[in-house]
Formats: sequence, C-alpha cells, structure tokens
Amino acid sequence: MTQKIFATWIKGCFITPSPLMGEGRGEGERLLLHPSAVRHSLFIIRRFSPPHPTLSHKGRGVKRRLSRQGRGDLKHPLGAAILAGVLLALLTGCDKGGAPPAPATDERAQKLETATIRVGDLPLTVEVADSEAERQKGMMFRPRIGPDEAMLFVFVSDANVAFWMKNSYADLDLAFIRSDGSIVQTERMRAYDEEPVFSREPVRFTLEVPAGWLEAHGIAIGTKVAIPEDVAAGATP
Repeated sequence: MTQKIFATWIKGCFITPSPLMGEGRGEGERLLLHPSAVRHSLFIIRRFSPPHPTLSHKGRGVKRRLSRQGRGDLKHPLGAAILAGVLLALLTGCDKGGAPPAPATDERAQKLETATIRVGDLPLTVEVADSEAERQKGMMFRPRIGPDEAMLFVFVSDANVAFWMKNSYADLDLAFIRSDGSIVQTERMRAYDEEPVFSREPVRFTLEVPAGWLEAHGIAIGTKVAIPEDVAAGATP
C-alpha cells in the first residue's frame, strides 16, 4: 500500500509541462523524474522504517507480535517521518534532466511582417507583433534564432507588461521601451522559463533579440530606439 500511495504521489507531483506542449497545460505532459529515484526511495522506506506492533488473536490470549508487513506503513509515526523526508529530498534535489533539445522544425512558429527600426545608431529589421494574438505567441516554437533575428512588440498604450518563455527554445534578450523610445529595462530570458518577467514601469514597446545581442552592440538602459510612426500606431487590442 505504501508503495502504491508513494508512486501515485510521485506521478501527481513530478509531472511537469513539456515545453512542446500546446497552450493547454494538460497537453503533452510527461514524467521527468528518473525511475531510479522512485526505486531507491521505496527501498529506503522499506529498509529503514521500523516495524510497529500489531495485534493478532490466537485462542483466548492476545499476543503482541511484530509484523514484517507493517514496515513502512504510513500509520507508524517514524515511518511517516521517513517518508516525508524522502519526499522532501526528491522535491529539492531530483534531477529533471535539463531542457530538452529544440525540434528541427515547428509549424506553430509565426512569421510576421517586418519593419526597420534604429536601436541607437544601428538599423535593425524586426518582425512586428502588433495584435493580441501575435503578442501572445511572440517568438514561441522557433527551433533556432538567427544572429540578428528580432521581434518588436507594439502595445496600444503605455502599460505594465509581462513576458515568459513558455515554448521558447532559445535564450533571448528583452528590452522594455517607453513611448519616447528610451530603453528603461533589459532582461535575459532563459529558454522554457515560465516565470513571468514584469516591466517595472509602463512601456509602449518591447524588443526581443538573441541572447547577448544587446551587450554585443552596446545597447543598454537609456539607449534610444527610433520606431517609424506607422509601426507605432499600428497596434490593435
């Protein structure tokens, strides 16, 4: 029974969303905990959880005996404590195998119309994400990012915005940009990281470029980005 409960708990708590899953969290989930971790944990529970007394009836008398079948039973206080310790160790120290490799192709990646902006003194061709659907998908599902591949997110008005890296196969640099074109915040975004990164103040644009691109071109907070008026005015809710 202990093994069954433990295995069920492991399956429920250590299944994490695959980066290849669709927009729904249930699709494409897979177990990332290595099977040997489960086997070793069950061995520890059986080996070190002490027996506890149970009652067996024999004739008129009641004799206390130690039940080998009772080892590891969740009803035993010390056995439960050992189980809790093993589960905590798994939670804090299990190896999830790292990020899976990007696929060779992914038809879900979007390709958008482009425009040319200037980042500092550098001209840069960017794909323009100016609708809600385009902004939501961004650069997701791209197996690789070219050295100067970039996307400009255009919002209807200044707002505090947040980005994450769900279904994104490569690290990116992010620059939050005010309406006047000033970069006010930069962030390094890690592939597959679903922890949202928030702008610390309202912004009108966000620029995504390959990881390291900003530093390589001397782009930092305070750099001005020149965006054509028709691009800035093209955002839809």
